[in-house]
Amino acid sequence: SEEPTEEVLSLIQQLRGSCDLLTGNPPYFSPTLGTHSMDSQRRLARFELHGGVEDYCQAARLLLRDCSSRFVFSFPANLDCDRRVCSALQAAELQLTRRTR
Repeated sequence: SEEPTEEVLSLIQQLRGSCDLLTGNPPYFSPTLGTHSMDSQRRLARFELHGGVEDYCQAARLLLRDCSSRFVFSFPANLDCDRRVCSALQAAELQLTRRTR
């Protein structure tokens, strides 16, 4: 995946530690798999072109105000993704508190 853009990094710094709730739907397809849409918004929404769930979790950690803040996101429900999400949360020092399917 590519590095986050300067705009994204600047926004994270501006908002650092100010969020009580973050929601998201990170892209979860490898850029090397599948057919990319000609529409740039769809392509960015589906493929990890600027980072994956690991990057989302790290950014969330920086943006959340404190341990009572929440980060809510969707990701496919399968064993490989579950492992990846748990690993990403642990690396960002975040805890999984609830999972729905």
